[in-house]
Amino acid sequence: HYPLRRQRQMCIRDRTEAVQPSEEEPPVICNESTTDGDVVTDTIHSRSAMLSSERLSVVAKMDLIEVRIAARDEGMDMFAQREVHSVTPVDYKAGAPRPGRDSNDLWDTDKMQLGLQILILRDNGYSCDDGVIYYRATKQRVRLVMTTELEAWIVERITAAREVAELSLIHIS
Repeated sequence: HYPLRRQRQMCIRDRTEAVQPSEEEPPVICNESTTDGDVVTDTIHSRSAMLSSERLSVVAKMDLIEVRIAARDEGMDMFAQREVHSVTPVDYKAGAPRPGRDSNDLWDTDKMQLGLQILILRDNGYSCDDGVIYYRATKQRVRLVMTTELEAWIVERITAAREVAELSLIHIS
């Protein structure tokens, strides 16, 4: 595979309803197709997408969302609607991952941010089981898989942050 910048130059631009990006940059459909089991998919890269979750009362601006959609058949209209198979948020960080016992790990703040992005995508009806943080300092991608334990940890942290915010309000009589 090519580095992201080079790969981006080889892609064609196309608007889709899969994920609405900001007006700054339309999504990009890569010419390469991949095979997920028996299903052939194309990947759309949507940058700077802002989504929210009513359930969690949060908003996130995501650096990149990789959207895997059904590949276009020969002769199919380029703008024909296609089935979305899965989405994966990708967040970019300037630093390096936390060293782990067996491999590199995510920092808790990165885990919280990326995990929250996964939950927001799910709350918006997308199939999303994992996310990726790309650390520029080491040029490494570190994957985060959503689990029920991780989801509970994220929801607990949101609740705790709201409680602290409520306590720190000063009431003037």
